[in-house]
Amino acid sequence: GQILMNLVSNAIKFTEEGEIMIDVKLEKSDASEIQLKFSVSDTGIGISKEQTKILFNSFTQVDSSVTRKYGGTGLGLAICQRLSNLMGGEIWVESKKGKGSTFMFTARFGSIQSNTEKLFSDKTLAVFSNNANILRSLGNKLSKWSEGKIISSNYNDVINTITSNKNIDCIIVDLDISAFNFRSISEEIKKHSKGEIPILYFVSSNSRNKVEKDLRGKTCTISLLKPYRSEQLKTALLDLMNSENGEVVKTKMQSESAADLGRNHPLEILVAEDNVINQKLAIGVFRHMGYETDIVSNGLEVLEAIKKKDYDIIFMDVQMPEMDGLEATRNITQLLTKSNRPEIIAMTANVQQGAKEECLQAGMDDYISKPIQFKQIQTVLIRCHSKKYVFNKTIKKSA
Repeated sequence: GQILMNLVSNAIKFTEEGEIMIDVKLEKSDASEIQLKFSVSDTGIGISKEQTKILFNSFTQVDSSVTRKYGGTGLGLAICQRLSNLMGGEIWVESKKGKGSTFMFTARFGSIQSNTEKLFSDKTLAVFSNNANILRSLGNKLSKWSEGKIISSNYNDVINTITSNKNIDCIIVDLDISAFNFRSISEEIKKHSKGEIPILYFVSSNSRNKVEKDLRGKTCTISLLKPYRSEQLKTALLDLMNSENGEVVKTKMQSESAADLGRNHPLEILVAEDNVINQKLAIGVFRHMGYETDIVSNGLEVLEAIKKKDYDIIFMDVQMPEMDGLEATRNITQLLTKSNRPEIIAMTANVQQGAKEECLQAGMDDYISKPIQFKQIQTVLIRCHSKKYVFNKTIKKSA
């Protein structure tokens, strides 16, 4: 998991437009062991053949201009190589300068016996998307669950697909609001289908509110917020397939009640992160959970920020220019007592032995690895709010 997180984090960092694809394939298997091949492909800045030779060395980036623009120390790929080797595999890269990169690694796991459940014995599913990779990925996933027909097509073939396939049981639409009018596809499906075909929409966070508003009151319709989990997709399809003549009506956004966090667990949050792309990601992640955050770029700015505002929690990057996260934490612990200072959570891609201990010794309260995950942050925020609530309650009682 850590290797994938590091590779995906790098792909996001170095890809300004286009897409990032994650793929997993079974390479070898026997009664006791399997070998999987993972790949993370992007359409980012790419790497020259000469530069790939030093890419997996510790604290190395391909040139200094990359470090200046994107930040980082180059430690992440060396960690990935070490972890892959520990799992009996290897890691390598295929890349072209200016065209993008594909990082691949193998790993061995213990074999388990499992039977893939066939959810739909004779159902016909139609999948629409303008992204060929999404069509391929969804087609592969659905074919494991269904013995019926899977039809994949782009938006332009909606009418032709529906009219030429009279027995479609469910329609799945990957919505790209920037390239397609949501209402038009809904109208085309309703106009050309016989009766009301159950529809599952995949929506992004920036189109969520618009789609949810348009779906209000519609029967046999479910929306899933991207990214979604396989179990969410499976549950949504079962809900739709089991509905009869529109009697089962569900219009819902699968976001794990993320937006409720900010309302139920209000906190003042400061994020210390020098990388501009990571800053934007952090703002988006916390906003999705119902929080507005303040952002600073180094330890010196952290010290200035806490003078102006009382924060409940600081998410502190360890590697930052001018003053790093460890030094900033030591300063905070000298300036403020434990009961009066914010919780300090280390954020780092360094998963080597001793890294967590170093953060805790500096005075940090907890440690999460990059790239940050929703569940990790959720746990930390709820715990921090609980501590704040208990502390304030104790103060009021003593007063």
